[in-house]
Parts: sequence; structure tokens; C-alpha cells
Amino acid sequence: MRVEKKFYTEEALLWQRAEQMAAEETANCSEDELGEDKRPLSQKEQESMDEVLNDRKNLLQVIQSDRLDFFETICQNAMELAEAAPLDIVAETESSFGKISFRADRLMILSSAPSKLKEILVMLIREADSSDFAVGDGGLLEMTFVFSFTTKKSGRTSR
Repeated sequence: MRVEKKFYTEEALLWQRAEQMAAEETANCSEDELGEDKRPLSQKEQESMDEVLNDRKNLLQVIQSDRLDFFETICQNAMELAEAAPLDIVAETESSFGKISFRADRLMILSSAPSKLKEILVMLIREADSSDFAVGDGGLLEMTFVFSFTTKKSGRTSR
């Protein structure tokens, strides 16, 4: 039995059609119509924009040290996975997030592989704030896991 669903193909086709329609619409617009997007904001629109910007300024980011420590542990485990699989790995941290990236022509984990390797992969997927799997340059599989170290607290007082 074979079950095949082409969700990606259908979604990609919808995006392609939407981009074509947008390009056609833009091509049919006059210079004046294209320039309308550059007109100045009304006072109400400007006030709304100012309020949003002020709200953003009042958000505080607090580094969660336990999340940073957890990321260091995950990096050690990811190195084990990269060595066993074998995969190229880059692990890096910025002030508010960490990122682990793998790259290879394939990822194959056999049933005879230690269960710890499978658990590491599952943990990366489960614990990451975002995961991205894509075919990159040269047709290589690239897997990226991003971990946030911050939590946002609002400094805004209720009205």
C-alpha cells in the first residue's frame, strides 16, 4: 500500500499563483497608484504607530540563566549526535538566543544506533523555539534549531 499526499507541492503552487497575481497587479498600476503607498500617515495612523512603538520600548527582555545552562547541555549532546551521524555542526550563541545547525547530504539513524542518539534528535525538536529543515547550497540538508534565552515582561501599566 502506498499513500501519497503532496501538501508541500499544493502549498508551493498556491504561493506561486499569489506571487504571479501580485506581479500582474503591480504591472497594471500607474505611477500614481504605486506612489500612494508613500503618502504620509494620517494623524490617527501616526498615533497608532507611536503607541505600538512605545509599547515595544517598554518591553523588557530578561535573560533566563537556566535556559542558557540548558542550551550548553544540549550543545554537548548535539556534538555527540553530529559525531555519530556524521554531520557538520555549528553551535553559536548571541546575547538572547542560541543556535545549533547541522549540515550533511543525509541524516540516517539506524535501528541499531544507540537510543540516546534518537533521544537527542527528539530533544532538539521538542525543546527548540524554532526548527528549520531545508535543502541548502549544493543540495545538502541543513537543520537549524534556535533556542531563546529571554522572557519578555511588559513594563506597561494598565489603563
